[in-house]
Amino acid sequence: MDELTVPLRASLASECVRVIRGRIESGEWTASLPGERRLVDSLQVCRHTVRQALQQLEEDGLVSASTPGARREILAQPGAAGGSDHRLLRIGMLSPWSFARMERATLLEVDQIRAALAKQGGTLEVFAPTWYHSQHPGRKLGELLNDASCQT
Repeated sequence: MDELTVPLRASLASECVRVIRGRIESGEWTASLPGERRLVDSLQVCRHTVRQALQQLEEDGLVSASTPGARREILAQPGAAGGSDHRLLRIGMLSPWSFARMERATLLEVDQIRAALAKQGGTLEVFAPTWYHSQHPGRKLGELLNDASCQT
């Protein structure tokens, strides 16, 4: 399941399409996709690449067209594994730093954790929100937990 964590670096837009399709098929996203910023952070690619992937998914009829202020709805479940009770193991890590600001040693540890989780069919998603250092981050954290369908 390593293919569900981050895209391989061959053709980033097509790899993002593959990863997003995989996450939809696994049941990680059922009604709508996360916003573009969350996809950028999750896939570790630039916004332009995410937009190219979303455009391809839209052309394929998998997701709805972009609407300002609204999330893209999932229109079809590609090859959904019907009848399976398999639930993808997702672990979120809250970080005060984006990947660009993390030390090399930390990045290597995150990659090792991702690889170990992938062997077990899981994923690690790193969240580095801009509100992390704000005076009252509690409300935003609650929104993130609700948005990510987290179980605590």
